[in-house]
Amino acid sequence: MFVSLGIATSTQAFKRKKDQKNAEPAHMLLFKAVEAYFANGCTDFDPKVRCTSLPPLYFQHPGKYSTRVP
Repeated sequence: MFVSLGIATSTQAFKRKKDQKNAEPAHMLLFKAVEAYFANGCTDFDPKVRCTSLPPLYFQHPGKYSTRVP
């Protein structure tokens, strides 16, 4: 949608590496990336609330859908 509107975007994927037993789970990688994103744009720091002028994050997962007609 953003690309069709000419809005600049960037994407990131988070996946646990299967070959590493002690690798961080994908959800922890996601949490750290979200925290870093907002911490880097923080204009007023408080332990509970961080003020920023950054745009919101939009999440998407690879949904499963069927093309067959019931």
